[in-house]
Amino acid sequence: NQYFDRQADEKNKGKSNLPIASRQVSPRNALVFSFLLIVSCFTLVLMADIYLSTSFFLYLALWTLYSAPYPRLKAIPIIDFLTSGIGAGFLPFFIGSSVPHQPNISISIIILTTMPLILFHCGAHIIQTIGDYEADQEAGINTFVVKYGKRKGVTISGLMFLSAFLSAFTCLFAGLVSPVQLIFLILLLPFFIQPL
Repeated sequence: NQYFDRQADEKNKGKSNLPIASRQVSPRNALVFSFLLIVSCFTLVLMADIYLSTSFFLYLALWTLYSAPYPRLKAIPIIDFLTSGIGAGFLPFFIGSSVPHQPNISISIIILTTMPLILFHCGAHIIQTIGDYEADQEAGINTFVVKYGKRKGVTISGLMFLSAFLSAFTCLFAGLVSPVQLIFLILLLPFFIQPL
C-alpha cells in the first residue's frame, strides 16, 4: 500500500513520515521486503496446512487490488470501506476457521460473529479517509469521503460504529458469543484497527 501510495503520501502531512514516503526505505527495497514477507507468510501457511493457501492468496489478492493502480479498490466509493471491513474484519476469521481438524463452522455463522468487527473496520476506514481528504482529493483518489464529503463520512462512520456495537449484542442474544467474549471483544476492538 505504501509503495503504490508513495507519491500521494509525500504530500500528506500525516503520512509523509511513513518509511517509503520519507525515503527511509527506497521503493525498490520496499518491494523486495514485501516479497520476502509474502514468501515467509506463505511458508508458514504451507507448514500449517496446504489447504489454507487458497484463502491466503485470496487475502493477498484483495489487499493488492485495494492499492494497485488497477482496479484500485480504494478509489471506488463504498467499495473502499467495504474492502477494508471484509479484508480486516471477515477474512482473517474465515482463514482461521478453514484450518483443518476444527469443527465445521458455516459461513453464515462466521459472517454473523464477525459483523461487529466488519462494521467497526468500515467505520474506522471512513474516519481515516476523512483525515486523508485533502491529499486523496489532490491525488485523484476518489474515496467515499472525497466523493460524498466529510459530513456524510462522519455520519456514515457513526452509523457503522453504532451498528457494530448493536450487532455485538445481537450475537450475544443469538448465543454466538458469551458475555465474557462480548466484553473481551468490545475492549479489544480498538486494537484490531490500523492506527488512524
